Formats: sequence, structure tokens, C-alpha cells
Amino acid sequence: MQRYVLILLCSTLTISFGVHQYYISATKVVYLINKNSIQCTSRIFLDDLQSLFKQSHSGNSLEVINESEFDFFLKNHLFENFNLYIDQVKQNQLYVGSEFEDDIVVCYFEYRVQKSPKKIEIRNTILMNHIDEQKNIVHLEIGDFKKSYLLTLNKSNFFKK
Repeated sequence: MQRYVLILLCSTLTISFGVHQYYISATKVVYLINKNSIQCTSRIFLDDLQSLFKQSHSGNSLEVINESEFDFFLKNHLFENFNLYIDQVKQNQLYVGSEFEDDIVVCYFEYRVQKSPKKIEIRNTILMNHIDEQKNIVHLEIGDFKKSYLLTLNKSNFFKK
């Protein structure tokens, strides 16, 4: 766990100097049993999203779009690249919004849960189709259970029973 914090710290420092050596995102996934909700918070580097946007929108920059267009772009990327399955059934993602913290975009989304899951699968390929070196950390909290998973292009999902 300390290694991941160090990687995130180093990533933030290197971005400040214009060198981007690490490609990483972090998503916290919390199952709130009393609210029948799985709430997610993803932290993604803004310059990585900028690069993806330029590639997928004919070289246009994020600076030329308004906030609702940015949210539409981000919502679609999350919908396509962060998937939650409960008992092998894909769940509907509800995008809540995003905000900026320095050079990080913080994204909020959730899933409504009808019953207590027996098996959860999370697939996280955020930015992986754009950046081969991308790594995504997922911190999962279900009651007293807490575990972090490091996902890569070769292993982009995990199961929790």
C-alpha cells in the first residue's frame, strides 16, 4: 500500500515538472449496505484525459469544450471502461459528476444494489486502451473488508466472493 502512495506522490511531482513517468489512476469503491449503493470515486490525471481526448477527437483540446461536453466525454469513458458485475450481472452505472483538484480529475459515480451480492467483479480499463503502461488501483471496501487491487492491461479485473 505504501508503494502505491509513493507512486502517486512521485506521479504528482513529475507532472509538475512536465515529465510524466507513471500512468496510474485510483478508484475507491465502497459498498454502503444501508443505502443499497456502491459508491465510486476515481482520481485520474488531467493530462492523460487530455491526451485521450485529443486522440479521439481529431486533435482538439479539452480547453475548447465546455463543462457539460467534458462531463459527457468523461461519463462515456467511465461507462465503457469501469464495469461492475454483481452475481455475474452487469450493473447500471450512474454518473454523478466530477471536479478538479490541481492536475487530477475526481470522478463520482455509483451503482444501485437491490440485494447483498454474493460475488462482485470489477473491470477497470480506464485509459488502458490509450496508454499501454496504464495501471489502475481499486480500493474495495465492503463492511470490514478492505483490499486494494492493482490492475493492468493484462489483468484488468478481479473477483470478490
